[in-house]
Amino acid sequence: MNHPRSYSIASCKSCVGSEIDLVVGSLIFSRGGYKTELGVCSNFLTNVNEGDEITFKIESNPSFHYPLDPNTPLIFICTGTGFAPMRGLLQKRSYLRSRGEKMGTAYLVFGSRSTKEGLFEDEIERFINEGTLTDAFKCYSREPGMTKQYTTDIMKTEEIEQVLAPVIESDGHVYICGSAHMFEMCKSVMIEMTSKFHVSKLIEGGRLHCDVFGALNPAVSVSDISRSRSARFEGSTKSRTNLVRTRRNKSQRHSMN
Repeated sequence: MNHPRSYSIASCKSCVGSEIDLVVGSLIFSRGGYKTELGVCSNFLTNVNEGDEITFKIESNPSFHYPLDPNTPLIFICTGTGFAPMRGLLQKRSYLRSRGEKMGTAYLVFGSRSTKEGLFEDEIERFINEGTLTDAFKCYSREPGMTKQYTTDIMKTEEIEQVLAPVIESDGHVYICGSAHMFEMCKSVMIEMTSKFHVSKLIEGGRLHCDVFGALNPAVSVSDISRSRSARFEGSTKSRTNLVRTRRNKSQRHSMN
C-alpha cells in the first residue's frame, strides 16, 4: 500500500524565498531475482521536469531547529542524503553570518560511499571558505583501496575527539541525520568521548536534535526527540500544489550511505 513519503527540507527560507530544496536518493533495488524495482516516490521526484506540478504538505519539526544564540557551537553528523536538513541549517548560518552575527564554531562529520560520488563537495567547501563551517571531517565506506570508514569510526579518532568533545561538554548543540542505528552508534561514541552525564545533559537540555528513520530504542530515553516531517508528499485536498523547478546534480540521485 502506498503511503506519504517524508523528506527533510534542504534549504533556508531566508536564502531561497518561496522555493523548497529537497535531496532525494533514487531507490533502485531487487528482491533477490533478476527483476529490478524502483522506489515509487524517489524515482518520481528525480524524474520530474521543470514546470511539473506536485501536490505536497509541509509539517514542521519544532525539535530540529537552529539555536536562538548564533554564537552557540554546533556539531552536524550525517551520511549521504542525510545532509539535507544540515544544508538548511548551514544556509541559515550563512545568512546570519552575512548580516554580521557573531558565530560560534561549527563542525561537520559527513559520511558517503566514495569520493567519486562527489556528494555536496562544492557546497561543503564553500561553507568552509566563507566561515560558515569551521571544519568538515569526511569518511567513505566504499572507497576503492581504502578501509571502510563510517561516521562513528572517525569520531573515535583522537584528532576529531579533541574537537568535538568540548562542544558536547559545553552548551553546544548536536544535529544527527541518518538511520536509527546510526543515531544509537553516535550516541554511544559521544558517551565514550565525554561521559553519560554530559550526553544526558545534552538530551535533557534539548541540545541533541535528530532526524532519523527507523524505530528508536526506548531505553535511550530520547522521547523528546521527534522524527522530522519537514516535507510530506501526499494526495491530500489540504495540500498545496506548486510548480517544480529542478536542479539536477549528483547529490539528487544517490541514496543514503
